Amino acid sequence: MVWGHSQGGHVALWTGIIGPRYAPDLEIRGVVAIAPSANIKNILAMNVEIDKRFGPYLAVSYSRFYPDITFEQAVRPEALDAARQIVNLCDFVPEELQRIEALAATFDGPALATSSNKALQARIKQNTADGPIQAPVLIAQGLSDNVVPSSATDAYVEERCAAGQPLEYWTFAGRDHLSIFQRGTPFEELLIKWTTARLANDPSATGCVSKSF
Repeated sequence: MVWGHSQGGHVALWTGIIGPRYAPDLEIRGVVAIAPSANIKNILAMNVEIDKRFGPYLAVSYSRFYPDITFEQAVRPEALDAARQIVNLCDFVPEELQRIEALAATFDGPALATSSNKALQARIKQNTADGPIQAPVLIAQGLSDNVVPSSATDAYVEERCAAGQPLEYWTFAGRDHLSIFQRGTPFEELLIKWTTARLANDPSATGCVSKSF
């Protein structure tokens, strides 16, 4: 069973896509993607503040992995000085988060040069989790999420359903990027029940099923 949240949701979806080929000896019974960064292009386009804060990390990681991407060309010139500092800070440390927000405020617009860098555009598209998944798929999204907008996940789900991918899509009113999976929230019990059913090989939903909570 594969669970993942945010970037981990992106990883969970890709695990479902390439897992059977990468590790054919393992049987994936289900894939759960919670507020996933499934289509990075759409998320960054819909949320400039997230591009400003997280774009530098994407630029540095892509530059280390892809030979056609360099950090300096993946980041807009106006954002380069701030981006060089942001990548050495941790978004999960409160003091450093404040510093990241201050640095992001020093330039207007996105950090990434997505609109002008063709190689970056192609690599971001390549990282969209748009392949078929044979295992049952559950996608969960908080409707008050200001990191991964619910509209971005809506669009991703619509695209995958149109491509014939069976999945369940659960949305939760009043839940943001973090509160959706906190202990005791409605999602917790529902997730355990769904997972238990998949591990028991109970029949999963056919087609695309949406539920609101």
